Amino acid sequence: EHAPLELRFAREKLVAAQAAHDDKDYAAAARLAEHVRHCLYRMWPVVCQRSM
Repeated sequence: EHAPLELRFAREKLVAAQAAHDDKDYAAAARLAEHVRHCLYRMWPVVCQRSM
């Protein structure tokens, strides 16, 4: 699997966010989800360049 490191990191955080949400720890889930959003936002220009 050759996903960029940032995407793997985002996916790990997303899995953690889902687990926190399942445990009803909504504050932690929101914090982790925000982290994922920042990761993907930073990655977006790279993703766009590769798809062209």
